[in-house]
Amino acid sequence: MSVYDEILEKKKQDRIKYRLEQEERDNEDLKRKNDVYATKFYSMQKQIDNKDKEIERLNREIETKDRWIEIKDRWCQNIISIGCDYDGCNKVSSLKSLIDELVDYSKKAIKCDDTTPVYISENGKKENILFEELKESTNG
Repeated sequence: MSVYDEILEKKKQDRIKYRLEQEERDNEDLKRKNDVYATKFYSMQKQIDNKDKEIERLNREIETKDRWIEIKDRWCQNIISIGCDYDGCNKVSSLKSLIDELVDYSKKAIKCDDTTPVYISENGKKENILFEELKESTNG
């Protein structure tokens, strides 16, 4: 092997060594970037999960408030019905009890009362203002 061949071989090995070192540096850079992206992804996923939980909470709150509005509407409809036809009352004493009943309904509307039995279903079950069956209380 001539000196020239040895120099060429040495340059070839130096180039290979340089490329390998460069690949190693590139791989380390990629690993660091991958770690950074993984951390950012985890952080973003956590933010998304938190937003999803917040959306679920707000949806439950909306459903609750919609229910309250419906309960208030139903109690107020009952108040209007009683107030329009006086519920068969024509004496002063019976009108006083009618006013008491209207006040009671008003309080129930303000409280969004859905636990007071208002109706009796065809099968004899007690129902609240929304026509929902009430569970029998075991307190006694």
